[in-house]
Amino acid sequence: METILNKRTFLATAVLIGAATLPCAASSFTYTQIIDPATTQSTYLYGVNDSGTIVGSTYGSGAYNGFTYNGSAFTAINDPNSTSNTFAQGINNAGSVVGYYSNNGTQGFLFNGSTYTSLNDPNATSSIHNTYAYGVNNSGDVVGFYAESLGGYQGFLYNGSTYSTLSDPLALAIGGTYATGINDAGEVVGYFEDTSDQFHGFLYNGSTYTTITDPNGCSYCTDAFGINNAGDVVGYYSTLSGATYGFEYNGSTYTTLNAPFGSSATTEAFGINDGGVIVGTVINNAFSAYNGFEATPSAPEPGTMWMMLGAVAVTISVMLKKRAAAK
Repeated sequence: METILNKRTFLATAVLIGAATLPCAASSFTYTQIIDPATTQSTYLYGVNDSGTIVGSTYGSGAYNGFTYNGSAFTAINDPNSTSNTFAQGINNAGSVVGYYSNNGTQGFLFNGSTYTSLNDPNATSSIHNTYAYGVNNSGDVVGFYAESLGGYQGFLYNGSTYSTLSDPLALAIGGTYATGINDAGEVVGYFEDTSDQFHGFLYNGSTYTTITDPNGCSYCTDAFGINNAGDVVGYYSTLSGATYGFEYNGSTYTTLNAPFGSSATTEAFGINDGGVIVGTVINNAFSAYNGFEATPSAPEPGTMWMMLGAVAVTISVMLKKRAAAK
């Protein structure tokens, strides 16, 4: 009897210790400002993978240039077919980067570290704005949107061989769906323009579109951009007064993100990795520029984790009492 109880106590204690290390959605963050020293004006951060490598773009001297940042060095990402601008938008754990560039219109690209591959949705009919690639998962699936001849946009999913159109049923009939992020489960996030010319975020699970609206913003002012493998979504919302804040949504709770540097109420979140690290951009009015930020989780939400710990603690207590009574 004593041996059995000792084993049970050991297992319960192991569960207790293990539960304390489970990743949870954060309720607070530590913010770090990130600025490419080579730029003369703005730094935009759009995506981050699980190793912490960040992808984004800079603006200076009239042009946009893509980059990756590994925590110590910036490396340029510029599609050789570009005649003026390259925007790097998403990155997966293999380091593959997606984005778009300018060359007699706009073309998407996938860069695997050595080779640039152009991405052009065959449904794109606009002669100026064509295909925009925004997100890539660890299977290499790419999401983005393409332009139609009448000026609207439709989302797309590209699996390496086939382009599939993504269109929120609540969006404008003539294009109004923008796909911006995808996780390994194939869940896609983005935003859409409805029939009243108002914008909302969405989450698409392969069969159903769910509208994402941060309750802290106006009812038509939420844009979703990134999603990780836990299903946590990031983006930003606006208020009727014109303020902009980032958000993280874990399926039940919206957490507001507001970087403490730059100008107040101008935070936009674009990417999140599986560690809960979030990247985005803030406006710095002092220099008429945008600065990047990285938000690292600094405290877990108390709800789920502490309920688990409490339940395990009660179990241990009951077993110890039974053990004492058996002696």
